[in-house]
Amino acid sequence: MLILPLSWLFVTFLSSCQKDDIDAEVLEEFEGSNVTPEVLYTTNGDLSIRYIRVNDDPDKPTIIFVHGAPGGADNYYEYLKDPALIDSFNLITIDRLGYGGSNRGEAEPSIQKQAESVYPILDELLLDSQSVVLLGHSYGGPVIARIAMDRPDDVDGLLFLAPAIDPKNEKFEWAGKLGCSVPTKWLTPKDMETAAVEKSNHVNELEEMLDDWVKITCQVTYVHGDDDGIVPFANYAFAKEKLAHTDMKMVAIEDGNHFIPFQEQEMVKEFLFELAH
Repeated sequence: MLILPLSWLFVTFLSSCQKDDIDAEVLEEFEGSNVTPEVLYTTNGDLSIRYIRVNDDPDKPTIIFVHGAPGGADNYYEYLKDPALIDSFNLITIDRLGYGGSNRGEAEPSIQKQAESVYPILDELLLDSQSVVLLGHSYGGPVIARIAMDRPDDVDGLLFLAPAIDPKNEKFEWAGKLGCSVPTKWLTPKDMETAAVEKSNHVNELEEMLDDWVKITCQVTYVHGDDDGIVPFANYAFAKEKLAHTDMKMVAIEDGNHFIPFQEQEMVKEFLFELAH
């Protein structure tokens, strides 16, 4: 008899931990770091996203970080505070549709729409003829792939970190399914529910991209841990086949797990410098 009340208290606690003013939260996060980020919003038709930017120098390349599911722009704050990256690049991290300040809780399972929401940012950068490198982790991987498929002339490099790109090797865990079921979705934290909706549609979305990988023409670096329990390492072979026509670097991390952006920051930085210069 205690299961439902305790679950309700747990969800209520999670909700209460969310700050009302998420933009103020960004500034608090960077306080004392000698970095003053800009919190910006942009729209493309009915698609609206929030993004955080450090630097706006037309003479520097720009790196755009795209998070997984669940996730948020805050996944990459440590990169936006990094002195070496700040000295060399403009840095942008986005809240994907359905997360953070981008209509949080309103799931958008369309990879195409996720990609299109980023296009106004690209358009602004291209006015200054800036080179652009996209980094995508996990679910962010197919999003940056879709951008490079649609706009091959506007993307100079892609860094895939454990991307979920192979429709034949897509995992959908039982916990995620709770977020899609009417009887149980109320037990699921908002971001997990959003992720569950995305994941439930992910195979079909990836299948729609199968014929478009040949459209990617930029330099590519692909990184995956061979002990990834979330996105199967089999995606490595899929990428090797689908991106064989590109200037591609493939990296397998021995005994590596899924959390490459958070555990391998120095390695990720090295690859960003390679792609952006």
